[in-house]
Amino acid sequence: EILLSVEASDGLEMDRVEFSMDGGDPEPISEEPWELIFDGSALASGTHVVQVTAFDVAGNEAILEREFLLDRPPQVALLAPMEGATLSGPVLIQAEASDDVGLESVALHVAGAWVDDLDAAGDGAYELLWAPPYELGEQLLSVVSTDTVGQEASAAVSVIVDHPVTVELQLCEAGICTALQDDYNRQFYYPS
Repeated sequence: EILLSVEASDGLEMDRVEFSMDGGDPEPISEEPWELIFDGSALASGTHVVQVTAFDVAGNEAILEREFLLDRPPQVALLAPMEGATLSGPVLIQAEASDDVGLESVALHVAGAWVDDLDAAGDGAYELLWAPPYELGEQLLSVVSTDTVGQEASAAVSVIVDHPVTVELQLCEAGICTALQDDYNRQFYYPS
């Protein structure tokens, strides 16, 4: 909804004020306040012209035109990771974002703090390879899209950060050492 409002007065009594959007049919208002709530949902993004014509009871009129830019907020969807996912090691953050005029940035935030901007991957897709911090437990990931006039939209998921335990052993026999590594917290048993 768009609120159109004007102040109109003269030495005589005012008769009415008419609002017209982009040359369309006038919408008359016959009493103060001289306001009209206009349903802008059918308007395309971009520049529009509102014309206001004020009439007094003697038939005198005054016309005022103003241009305005209609710019809707951006949209964003967080595609990966999914809500409740357990993350261990680097994870690909994937999002889709769009805006009717243009995007300034699409950024990853963790617990409300900016982490990094996602890279454009074509056709409204954005991605970032993110290595979770070594803070285990639940984390709130959000992707925030910002358009060229500063309007924002965000999408968020809660994930669990759980890093695998890495075990590295060296097995030496007759002066030759071999490194053994396991990423799954298994126990190694060797005969004594």
